[in-house]
Amino acid sequence: MAFLKDVNVNGRTVFDTNNLLVYLTDYLKTDGGKYVAGLGFVTNNYLDEFQLVKVTNQKTAGRQFRQITIVPSPAGSKLSHEQYMEMGQEIAQYYYIQGYQVLVTMHIDTDTIHFHLMLNSVNFRTGKMFSQSKSELNRFKLHCNHIFDKYGLDLIGKPVEMMIDTVVHEMSEGFECLELFDEIMADKAISLSDLYKEPVAEHQPLYTPEYTMGDCIVCAPTQTRNYFNPDAPKPWTRIVIHPDGSLGIPTYPLDEIDMHIISFMSPELRQRVLSIYQQRPYYRRQVVSGKQFAENPTLFLNNSCEINIIIESDAERENVIAVLGRLRRMAEAERAYNTKLGVASVAQLDQLGVAANVTTDNSTTLNVTIKGKDGTEETAREVIDLPCEDDKNN
Repeated sequence: MAFLKDVNVNGRTVFDTNNLLVYLTDYLKTDGGKYVAGLGFVTNNYLDEFQLVKVTNQKTAGRQFRQITIVPSPAGSKLSHEQYMEMGQEIAQYYYIQGYQVLVTMHIDTDTIHFHLMLNSVNFRTGKMFSQSKSELNRFKLHCNHIFDKYGLDLIGKPVEMMIDTVVHEMSEGFECLELFDEIMADKAISLSDLYKEPVAEHQPLYTPEYTMGDCIVCAPTQTRNYFNPDAPKPWTRIVIHPDGSLGIPTYPLDEIDMHIISFMSPELRQRVLSIYQQRPYYRRQVVSGKQFAENPTLFLNNSCEINIIIESDAERENVIAVLGRLRRMAEAERAYNTKLGVASVAQLDQLGVAANVTTDNSTTLNVTIKGKDGTEETAREVIDLPCEDDKNN
């Protein structure tokens, strides 16, 4: 979720204005000043032009500026820094059109890219002091959401009351209040529960419980996710969930008639059929203790897909090429969902005092095995980013 906050900084002198300008334009935070832009300025001497407007309108006393922090949601975003900066300037246009000088800075020195808008407290058109009601702040929120939607980012979902800082921060306290570290971390942690409540529509479980077999649950395969081959049939095999959490393939008893039919099969086919009826382990749940996790704090969220293809003839080769042509990569909505889950997991673990690494794997692995006439096999394995329908049309 994206959010913004009107941080209540009590700056009442030209020295306070200068100190804030120095902090916001710091070259480490803005990549050497690359991500700094001023709206309503003739030169880069922002301090003097701020003061010129105040002196001209005889409004040099009182609050010298207004500072608003805006944090776009990082989940699922593929925007470059330059695109982010363009977005920040589009957001700042809201106040510039009203007649306020606005300094836009983008800080890239933290885990989450964010913007700072520093507004002159005096309007260069009307000469009036800056004032903003809740309804006006709500209109600015709507303006931001339109721009976030344009760039494919999450919208601001919090109410206006949570965007107004009720605490007055003195300049002597430092500038950490501007970065909203606690708010960002809390927002990410809260989003974890929200993700479980509202998963994206594209996500479907691969297996659905079908019937019970003693203390076990037999699950039937569901349709593969929509970003794989849309024409592919469902997997033929079922799985069984044992009471201890391990998975397997259910057994089917063979009667005398079954054995009589199998006796007429070739040895290879007979062995293949019999192997289907044998109980085979699928995988066993791995239990990790708290001590092991503390020693190696890494959480791996596996959303990957593995496609195995065996080509035994030229005809199959053409069929495989046709199938691959219909493959589509993971939907952007699900990529964003998986990314949000990883980001929120880090935040929640951090609140528990665990500095853990979280890796989210959205890759697709394609294994193609080509069998030669002489019995040789050659396997090519590649991690691919499958093209989507839009890519094909461009």
